[in-house]
Amino acid sequence: MFNSGHRGNHLHSGHTCAWREVHRVLHPRIFGKAYVYPTNLTLGESGTVIIGVVNHEYETVTYRVVVKLDNETIAIIEDITLSHEGKWEQNYTFTPQKTGERMKLEFLLYREGVEEPYRTLHLWVTVRRRE
Repeated sequence: MFNSGHRGNHLHSGHTCAWREVHRVLHPRIFGKAYVYPTNLTLGESGTVIIGVVNHEYETVTYRVVVKLDNETIAIIEDITLSHEGKWEQNYTFTPQKTGERMKLEFLLYREGVEEPYRTLHLWVTVRRRE
């Protein structure tokens, strides 16, 4: 289940029919009371998001997060092992190496031993040339 936050970019999922929160994969940087995602950048400029995973699966699970920009893998974060109710967060900073309109910045969450993403989330990022 997707839980709406600013621009609807929180990811929650359910492992049971009750749609319990299983993973929070991404949430925004907080500036004062406004939630801001890096959606418009200049070439060479970095953007930062906070990636977080919360385990509500009643067992220890190992995850990995793959980050893609415009369908190219730009980062892999491995060995995120969490017991039930365990939480993990990390600032993730990316610096696009090319310009483009509405490039897809994807966050794919995998469970250990599974080749298909368990959950996905994306943002649209526009990168312009420096003037």
